[in-house]
Amino acid sequence: MNRESTPGSLRFVPRRIGHHAAHSGYDRLFDYMGLSHACSPWGTRLANALPRSLAWRLFALRPQAASAAGLRAELGAMPWLVAGSGRLCHFIYGEDTYFLTPLWKRGTNRCIATFHYPPQRLLTRINPGSVRSLDGALIVGENQRATLEQLLPIDRIHYCPHAVDTDFFCPEVPESEAAQEPTSALRLVCAGSIFRDYATLTAVHRAVRAAGFDVQTDVIGPDPEQCEVLAGVPGITVHHRISDEQLRALYRGAAVGVLPLFDATANNALLELLACGRPIVVSEVGGLPHYVAGSAARLIEPRQVQEMADAVCDLLADPAVRRAQGLVNRRHAVQQLGFEPVARRMRQIYSAFEA
Repeated sequence: MNRESTPGSLRFVPRRIGHHAAHSGYDRLFDYMGLSHACSPWGTRLANALPRSLAWRLFALRPQAASAAGLRAELGAMPWLVAGSGRLCHFIYGEDTYFLTPLWKRGTNRCIATFHYPPQRLLTRINPGSVRSLDGALIVGENQRATLEQLLPIDRIHYCPHAVDTDFFCPEVPESEAAQEPTSALRLVCAGSIFRDYATLTAVHRAVRAAGFDVQTDVIGPDPEQCEVLAGVPGITVHHRISDEQLRALYRGAAVGVLPLFDATANNALLELLACGRPIVVSEVGGLPHYVAGSAARLIEPRQVQEMADAVCDLLADPAVRRAQGLVNRRHAVQQLGFEPVARRMRQIYSAFEA
């Protein structure tokens, strides 16, 4: 943990996304920084004591009904903002946990929230009135900025990238050999479900095989509908409920990370592949160009099957290029997207709100 320059008047509203690995997810940054939870015992008891019918009505009032976990996190933080003064509360998943808080925030206490969804989805998940009450909004993708500028003054919107645990997600070999070629058969890897374009991935996999590369493709964590697209395709293996170590091993064993996407702000799989020192071919969507600037990841327009397949084939045909690109990607992840550089940026943002 790193508590450097962390004000005692600051707490964050915890929210854990169920499908994230233990070493993945936005909340891991705040644990690294040593921040305390805005989660009081009586606020949590209140949330747990709510009759189910009332709880349902409260979270169903939101633009897109959030889970009970989001309501519980917000009610748990309530006492932190009702009492005292000069307190700062960071709702790290604003789409799920910042709706009712403006009704009870008091005095000089302040609220900021991070938003994660791309513009079109974001507009279905927020309450504009609640967002306007924020003292600051954090974005994880520059593609979110224009949407939030419709609700908040420009100087209240701050970009801070999503971070990745570069100590855990790392190459298996020393960094000087970070992109050493896997010794097993050539494998591709893709992970995740949100905004993933598995129809394109399947077509790319087939095109690469048709070009003469007998690749195997590992797909990690698709949803049931996406599994139907992948089912029965020779050479594609789907993985569910694997451990963090198994996830990392699949990243490390990949010759190329392939991420066809419809949209994005940040992307955990992209960050983890960068940190593991793998060459990557990814769709040029949303906030991702900002994340790979300075890396060696190859950006491809969405749904361009042949162009993506050609980029993958070029990498598969040249082990030296794969090694060189992997080294650049690992270095980029450590220097720009690791916990410490992102924590420094987060502390700078917090300092603007210090009483």
